[in-house]
Amino acid sequence: YMDDAFGYEMDPQLEFYSPYNKSYPKKQVALLRLWDNARKQEFGQSLVIIGFHVDPRCMSISIPQSACQELVDVIATFIDSSMDHRRPLKKLQQLLGWANWALNVFPLLRPALQSSYDKIAGKHIPDAKIYLNRSVIRDLEWLATHVRLNHGLHYFRDVKWD
Repeated sequence: YMDDAFGYEMDPQLEFYSPYNKSYPKKQVALLRLWDNARKQEFGQSLVIIGFHVDPRCMSISIPQSACQELVDVIATFIDSSMDHRRPLKKLQQLLGWANWALNVFPLLRPALQSSYDKIAGKHIPDAKIYLNRSVIRDLEWLATHVRLNHGLHYFRDVKWD
């Protein structure tokens, strides 16, 4: 379920919306008059949507550098096996969920998660310890390296709009 609405206008006509003391595109103001959720009202040439920086001018989607670094740090901590090679299933699932979110921007890194998914296949006990083998560690290191080196993708081809 999604309660967000997105739109695009080449040359938006702005209209003042008094409850926020701010101008928005006319279509957005019309929608605000139907329902109003102040924390979700954004307008601009680029936006952050579910943590992704979407920039139609550059035809790109990226993850903020701070979020990339945080993911890299979490992966490094997770695969640090200096004390123990085992992790709770739920912690690996959480890490994989976060990594899957990042794959929206880095789809070519998808193979890095395969060994982890193979490792947890058929396992259902959240606190069960999962042994991190060399394959899982190597793949997660590879993922972290590429997330750190890449900042986003130009997903869209520049096409002329009718």
